[in-house]
Amino acid sequence: MANQEIAKILYEMAELYEMEGVLFKPQAYEKAALGVEALDREIREIYKEGGAGALLNIPGVGKGIAYHIETLLRGSKFAEYEKLKKKIPVNISELTAVEGVG
Repeated sequence: MANQEIAKILYEMAELYEMEGVLFKPQAYEKAALGVEALDREIREIYKEGGAGALLNIPGVGKGIAYHIETLLRGSKFAEYEKLKKKIPVNISELTAVEGVG
């Protein structure tokens, strides 16, 4: 999974949590997404070299989000993401592309 794909999921998590009215998590996921986008290397390579611990060196990525990124890199389902998508069945990309929304 490429950096942009992971960043997109993290941004979607931020939006979904915001729609849920959850405090703090939207900002945390957005910061992590920005950190992933800013990487000058592929996140998969960082993970291969240093495991989950190396993900903590990405600006904005804490233990919880590092675990979720590791889950994505291993090709497993990101259960929290799937749960929120089922709860709020909207296409975040399309919604945020509408002028004046998002």
